[in-house]
Amino acid sequence: MAVGPGAGKFIANVHVRGFKSTDPLPRLMKKHLTLKAREKEIIAAMKRAANPMKEAMGKLAPVRTGALSRSYASRKLQKAPFGVIGIRVGAVSGQGVFKGESYAKAGWRDHFAELGTINHGPTPHVQPAIRQKLGVYRQKLGAEMAGILKKLRTL
Repeated sequence: MAVGPGAGKFIANVHVRGFKSTDPLPRLMKKHLTLKAREKEIIAAMKRAANPMKEAMGKLAPVRTGALSRSYASRKLQKAPFGVIGIRVGAVSGQGVFKGESYAKAGWRDHFAELGTINHGPTPHVQPAIRQKLGVYRQKLGAEMAGILKKLRTL
């Protein structure tokens, strides 16, 4: 697991490896789910577990009523090494809907708020949210994986 800065990015990696051949989760997933369905289940579990982190980023954002605080989301990693699946939690750009009103998500300017510019100092909110909620994420992910196991055992 690594938490820290890197070229303007703040990341937290949680690696789940080394399932034993006697562990029931991978065995049941192979038995009952296609490869695509397995990936979908795990990504959904990771996104649910990341909700507290995403919410903390929004609460710590410099302007709580602005588009930036509503721009935080979790998305599946698009560029990942073979055999690796994961999510990214952070600000996204594009169109969004808030209370029935359409607005432009402001993810493109999150790094200005986090790291500062020549005109204003940094307002760290992404890295503190990751640090605050990483333990919660791990616990929730464990519970989510246990939920998948429980569901598969009933099939």
